[in-house]
Amino acid sequence: MNAACLAGDWNGAVREMRRMCMSGEYAGAERDFLLDFYGLTRAQMDMATCRRRPLFCRLTLENDHSRHDKLILELLRFGINPDIRDSYGNTAIKWAMMPQNGIHILKALIDAGADLENPNEDAVSVLMDALSRKEVSIEKLTMLIDAGADVNAETYKGDTPIMYASNFNHPEAAELLLGRGAEVNAAGTDHLTALDYAFQQNLPKMIALLRKHGGKRYNELKEN
Repeated sequence: MNAACLAGDWNGAVREMRRMCMSGEYAGAERDFLLDFYGLTRAQMDMATCRRRPLFCRLTLENDHSRHDKLILELLRFGINPDIRDSYGNTAIKWAMMPQNGIHILKALIDAGADLENPNEDAVSVLMDALSRKEVSIEKLTMLIDAGADVNAETYKGDTPIMYASNFNHPEAAELLLGRGAEVNAAGTDHLTALDYAFQQNLPKMIALLRKHGGKRYNELKEN
């Protein structure tokens, strides 16, 4: 959390949020939230929940068409904990990687000191989770890696980001990871490398890319 947040006047912050509510700057869900939680301390705000998910996580998860942008940014400015976890161990930075959030939300979370790895209960990092989705933003992946995300992080099974990029067929993301030091021949406990995943999914472009970077199948590594 940055110094400006820590030095902020929380009581003044909630008064300002109430003013924005009453002036019409916020409406709908944002207005209801601000009115419901007006007067809470910063610690209580961190613990606030909405439909059994921490409120801050809920806002980033449901930020379709940037409808919660202003509130998310205000809460970060006011010093809310960016690493509040939901019951699955996920935090707001995971949702910030999804299409409903602009890259400015990710930047704001990084600037607020959010944990870039923040593995969930299965030790799946933010980077891996982003790579497991149908659509990925190379711009967001680059920002996350530039900020220090580990391109060789491992799940409990030993899976790494390059395996996710291969398995979910994201060649441009794989090229980015390999260019930033990802180990092309890492193998998990199931004895599969990124190249094994590419063969399993029958992905010629991914196979060619991994081969170009020295990728091997697990059995080929054992032969050596």
